[in-house]
Amino acid sequence: MALNSAFVVRVEKKPERSFREIMSDIRTWLDHRKIEPISFEPVAKADRGVGFEIGFNSADEAHLFDQQFNFARMLEAQIPRLRRYARSLTRDVSRADDLVQSCLTRAVAKQHLWQPGTDLHA
Repeated sequence: MALNSAFVVRVEKKPERSFREIMSDIRTWLDHRKIEPISFEPVAKADRGVGFEIGFNSADEAHLFDQQFNFARMLEAQIPRLRRYARSLTRDVSRADDLVQSCLTRAVAKQHLWQPGTDLHA
């Protein structure tokens, strides 16, 4: 059965993360939302880069994954910056971690307001 390429989402492997970590993150995301992909293939080719290709049953599932999974990865990348800033504000590691956790909780709760292509840093 040939996959409709519109329903395939590619996730690139970041140098600091292993294939196993990325695959685990993807499986956790899919399992949490009870989405069963048509395909879930590792990719390591010169023309397509290194990462995974996930085939979905519908464009809605593919769009949801692309938007939410990428948001989570971008948010995760902001954690070191948030920690540094919180520690400079509080001068206390424990209070700073509480502040970062509160910030991340609010960001996830307001994720539906975020527009892809805008700066998450702001």
